[in-house]
Amino acid sequence: MNEENEALKKFTGNPGNEGEELNAIDRYLKTVRIEQPSVNFTQHVMSNLHRASATALGLPSRNKILMLAGILVTIGIAILLLAGGAFDSVTAITVDQDILPNNQIREYIPTIPFNGKLVINIVILMNLALAFIILDRAVLKPWFERRRHA
Repeated sequence: MNEENEALKKFTGNPGNEGEELNAIDRYLKTVRIEQPSVNFTQHVMSNLHRASATALGLPSRNKILMLAGILVTIGIAILLLAGGAFDSVTAITVDQDILPNNQIREYIPTIPFNGKLVINIVILMNLALAFIILDRAVLKPWFERRRHA
């Protein structure tokens, strides 16, 4: 609070007088020069419109291509594990033994069946959808933009 008062004293000379503060701000704003673009700004922009930016018409960005490759590798590994039978067994999650030791609750808590094959199939489908979206944005859209401007 004291620092603000000191800065205000330097600016206006009197920190409590609002009229003086407004006059000081008004004087400052009158000294500021309004900047304007050069006279030929519009002509310069219009003459360079035919040039396409490198990012809009160039090759797809490296990060998007690497992400697409990583997703495809992940899908490939998941399919190989699925075909090899790594997720064929159905696992049961027992809550009685893991979370509640020493039989603290007398009622029976059912086990939850966990099908790993179903979960991996869902993950593969989600990765395929993500791969198609990235393929569309990273490869197909720039390619069709180049063809349209050619």
